[in-house]
Amino acid sequence: YILQEHTEKDTSRINLLIDFAESTLETDQNKSIKYAAEAYELANILHFKKGKAESLYCSGLAYYYKVDYQQSMECFQKSMDTYEALGNKNRIADCLVYFGKIYKNLGKYLLSLESYKKALKVNEEIGNKQETAVCLKYMGIIYEYQGNYTLSLEYYNKALKINEEINNEQGKANCLHNIGIIYQ
Repeated sequence: YILQEHTEKDTSRINLLIDFAESTLETDQNKSIKYAAEAYELANILHFKKGKAESLYCSGLAYYYKVDYQQSMECFQKSMDTYEALGNKNRIADCLVYFGKIYKNLGKYLLSLESYKKALKVNEEIGNKQETAVCLKYMGIIYEYQGNYTLSLEYYNKALKINEEINNEQGKANCLHNIGIIYQ
């Protein structure tokens, strides 16, 4: 209904389309992809780089949820390239984390680790401690999958320490759970 009301082809419409794409990510990926594609087309016409980057990121998420990893990676790469031009390091790190997740799901653990390490570096650069802890935890997971429990524990403990510093109870619980599994 809101989209029907706002027919003007402007950045507000792009943002609305992206909002709708995000709101349907978990329930209807095809609808999410449709909204994101419309947002991208309009952003491209208007030379609205942020809209292009966000719509591509949203498409990447939708394809990720659909387990279409090839399409997802293509969208995340284009999104990341645009975010680099915009200097948005938070989103660059987000894209890198998704590369890590995709590679993990494909069993490509070395590529996964490489992506998480890049994301970790960006998050440390910008001082995003919560996402730094997330990257460390994901690296611990990969080392666990590889059977390298010593390194896995090292990364889980680094993530735990940061989560304690920032009082992230959920992050602490996740790390302690993973550490418990290793010891089990």
